[in-house]
Amino acid sequence: MDMTFNSTSNAQTSLVQPTIQITHPVDYEDYGTFAVSAHTEIGSRKTQEDRLIIVPKMNPEKYDISFFGVFDGTVGDFSSDTIQKIIIKHLTESPQWEKLINALENGGDIVTCAYDAMFRMYKSADEELLGLCARFSHDYASSTSVTVLMVNQYIVVGHLV
Repeated sequence: MDMTFNSTSNAQTSLVQPTIQITHPVDYEDYGTFAVSAHTEIGSRKTQEDRLIIVPKMNPEKYDISFFGVFDGTVGDFSSDTIQKIIIKHLTESPQWEKLINALENGGDIVTCAYDAMFRMYKSADEELLGLCARFSHDYASSTSVTVLMVNQYIVVGHLV
């Protein structure tokens, strides 16, 4: 992922490769256990503020974990573009993510751990976004989102308005 500013994190997110950042329609991609397609319409707007992300295999060697996100920016694309770039690191670098991985390895409560990881992801990504908005004087920038975390046979959906 290409970042245009420094993140507040020092950790690496190499376990989430490959990540597909959508800037154009995806007609159909088959990942074996599921298929994905994505499309956005600019309509009558001057710029496209929608951003999407697909991470079909977050850790293909060990676990069946996938992540999908749709981010709809308002008052420009700063927020949606930023969230698209930082959301995965906020998911995978949290203590809640470690608990989820531990639950997968040792038979813990996967559903609660996945929910907690998503909740923490939104909270910490929002904190970083607010700091970046202040730093770059994007006072009115915001984004709504819908995200899906698939872990084995479980699906956790987050919707931020």
